[in-house]
Amino acid sequence: MKIDEEGLTALVNKHIRERIQTEEKKQQYQQAPVEEYIPEDPGVEDLNDLLSPDEKQEHAMVRALMEFGTRPWDERITVADHVFTEIEENGLTEMIDNKQLVRMIDVYREMYQKGEDPGPKSFLYHPDQQLNQIAVSLMDNSNFEISHHWKTSFDRHTPSRDEVYREEVMSCMNYLKLRKIKRLIAENQRDMERATNAEEQLNLIEVHQHLKELEIQLARNIGTVIIK
Repeated sequence: MKIDEEGLTALVNKHIRERIQTEEKKQQYQQAPVEEYIPEDPGVEDLNDLLSPDEKQEHAMVRALMEFGTRPWDERITVADHVFTEIEENGLTEMIDNKQLVRMIDVYREMYQKGEDPGPKSFLYHPDQQLNQIAVSLMDNSNFEISHHWKTSFDRHTPSRDEVYREEVMSCMNYLKLRKIKRLIAENQRDMERATNAEEQLNLIEVHQHLKELEIQLARNIGTVIIK
């Protein structure tokens, strides 16, 4: 049977919404194990295999914002406040190659600043079909694994995403920061190759050393939550 694109999109959206409603009724969201999660739809698993590591991290960051944005980051701010501050202070928008995800962040920010409580349903039922489709893709294409370090820290207990949502957000943000540092290192390397005097070369070497220190520090912090 041939199904047109609009009809297929409607079917996929309906599938996602029904699944979310079922999970809410059974309260499985809080108890869902992180490590053993397997997508129900083989097609979604294939899509995940096609995503590059960078794209997976971008998706994971926006998905975490949608799911955990209104939860507390600390006693003063929410996860959304933290994410927006990190993006602005570190210029991370330019590190997100998928500009549809940037638009989704902007829409979330607008809703949040208006005092609304944006979450997955806000986008799954959004009147903008493009945002709707992105949300469906994000919510039905997630694979998470807790690192060995955190399994040890939790004393053999495999924590759910609810228990480590801060670590998940931090890992995604650090990954974007690391991408930016690597890009700056490459640019600085090109500047060193073009430097024409000793003073300029020394300054660029100092910059390079500082960037490498930041790179090492961020690399150590990454790995709490592995996006597969």
